Amino acid sequence: MTHIESFLWGFDDPNSEYQLVFEDDYKAAYAYLRCEGQGIVSHVWLYNRVATPKRLKWGLIRNAPSVNSAKYVKDGEGVAPVDKFSDLKVVWGDVVGADCMVELYIRGERFARLRSDAKTGYSFQTKRDSVLSKILV
Repeated sequence: MTHIESFLWGFDDPNSEYQLVFEDDYKAAYAYLRCEGQGIVSHVWLYNRVATPKRLKWGLIRNAPSVNSAKYVKDGEGVAPVDKFSDLKVVWGDVVGADCMVELYIRGERFARLRSDAKTGYSFQTKRDSVLSKILV
C-alpha cells in the first residue's frame, strides 16, 4: 500500500500568469496564489484534517503547511476534507488595487479568497485574523 504524503492541484487563470494551488498534506489544507516569475504572492489556511490543537506550535511552522489552533478556528463541525478534484471550483475576478483576485469554492460553498496585494488570504473557517488566514466576510 502506498502512503501519499500530500496532494497538490493547480488552477490556471486563463487571462493572466496567476495560478491557484490547493495543497492538503493530511494534516492541514492551504491554498496558494502563485504568479509566474514571482512565486507565491498570497497564501491561506483552509482547514485542519487532524485534531485542532489548543495552541499553535510556532516551531512547526517550518514544516508548513501547519495546522491552525483553536484560537483562530471557527467552533463547530468544521469541513469535511477535500478528497477529489471535483470538490473544488475556482472563480477568477477583478478587484481594485490588486492585479488578481481568486475565490475558492469547496462543494459549492465559497470558502476562501486570495488577492495578489495581500500576503495572507481569507478563509471561511477562520474566526480571528492571524498570519495563516484572515476572516472571510
